[in-house]
Amino acid sequence: MKTIHIALAIVFVILLGKQPAFAQVTEQTLKDHVYYLASEGLNGRIAGTKEGRLAADYIAEQFQSTGLTVFSDTTNYYQNFIRSRKFGSPSTLVLGNDTIGVTHINKASHFTEKASFSFVRPEQLDETLKNDSNVCVLIDAVSLDEGIQKIKTHHAANQGVNPYMLLMPDKKRQKSFRINLKSLKKADDAYEVYILTNYLHYAHDKKACDDYLQEIEHLNVLVANSKLFGNLRLSNAGMDEVYDFTEKQDSIVVTNYRNVIAKIEGKQADKAAIVFCAHYDHVDSTYSRKTKGEKLSNYYPGADDNASGTAAVIEIAKSLKEAGYQAEQTIYFCLFDAEELGLYGSRHFARTLGHDVDLVINMDMIGRNKKDRKRCDNIIFAKAKGDTGKAFTKGFDKYCKDKAESLKIRRYDMDFLLLLMGYPSDQASFRPQSNTSVFYTGLHKDYHTHNDTPEKINYKKLTEYVNMMSAYLISQQTKSNEQLTAVNGK
Repeated sequence: MKTIHIALAIVFVILLGKQPAFAQVTEQTLKDHVYYLASEGLNGRIAGTKEGRLAADYIAEQFQSTGLTVFSDTTNYYQNFIRSRKFGSPSTLVLGNDTIGVTHINKASHFTEKASFSFVRPEQLDETLKNDSNVCVLIDAVSLDEGIQKIKTHHAANQGVNPYMLLMPDKKRQKSFRINLKSLKKADDAYEVYILTNYLHYAHDKKACDDYLQEIEHLNVLVANSKLFGNLRLSNAGMDEVYDFTEKQDSIVVTNYRNVIAKIEGKQADKAAIVFCAHYDHVDSTYSRKTKGEKLSNYYPGADDNASGTAAVIEIAKSLKEAGYQAEQTIYFCLFDAEELGLYGSRHFARTLGHDVDLVINMDMIGRNKKDRKRCDNIIFAKAKGDTGKAFTKGFDKYCKDKAESLKIRRYDMDFLLLLMGYPSDQASFRPQSNTSVFYTGLHKDYHTHNDTPEKINYKKLTEYVNMMSAYLISQQTKSNEQLTAVNGK
């Protein structure tokens, strides 16, 4: 009997030695967060809505309950910002009973409320017509980029006051015409821009885009579907037909958004910071996918995207605070707004942060299994960038192998690499200045649909991830303190 007691004591000591020095979060706690954030009352946490504000208030209350340091003395845990979005008003050409919708590039510089336009081919433009601003020069092209180059060449040679009508084929029945700048795909940084036709794009080099737009700001260009002009039997002698042109000013809508941020002050205030982040907003019907099968709700709950990551950041922050954690550098715990609209919240934070960022740790969709596969029950994927990001991810991977009950970290996932090329998450706002480490569980059929509901979250895996991440950070602090003590002792 004594032998059994001794054995049990040894096992207890071993288990005790593996437990982190903080109160571990429970599955129920994370469930409470996710179920509230994905509840009907929050209606999807759409950025800029009153329900989105309710989500922000909830996060701030969680930070406050543990006494985390506020982000700002003037705004408490909030970082407020605004975004203005342009909504293009239609421009039309009318000939008899026929109406053609057109896109007006650089409308802000060349707005025309009403006019009467006739059209000529480039070879028909003589010296008399060059001085007539109601005579449009017709340019045919298969792409917008090609058409703009033709217009620039023609304008440089003729120096007239004429506007241009760019006729393009209707590719894939698109109502808008997109510009494709190859140079925009080569750089590291990601920016959301409205390129020419007010169509939302992610350009990877803002300067290249700005330079391009500046080059053509003096040009007055309309864009139309060449098939529609063909139906109107536009003759080569376009002066025979006169089109009534009307348009309205584009409208600007300003929306208020709100990041929620807490911090743990570092021992060295000037040292590059660490950012733990997730986005708390979700989508509405504008950005959603078609729901497959029966809808489980009439709104977009966003339980995995990204109530799961939001719950994780909240509980990691609280665990570190309760454990008295203090690193050399300041740690920010950021829940970003308006990620779904174009990384607005993280971009605003990155621009306004007063010092450099050493590492960004992003948690975006960490509650489900990749493609709902059972074999992914205990797997969380990680993708790192930069030496510090890769070292952090590798270190956490090793820690989980040594300490975790079942959690496994996978550092390679081709699907995520493809996703990043198409649509980056919040870590992209900090590139190329910062190292990054992104954690996720992979896409599934309910992504951006009505059916991303809280009962489908793998709470066992999410809970173990949160506890392992908190324990790993605390272990790193302990190791750092021991090394510092050893150096000072010498």
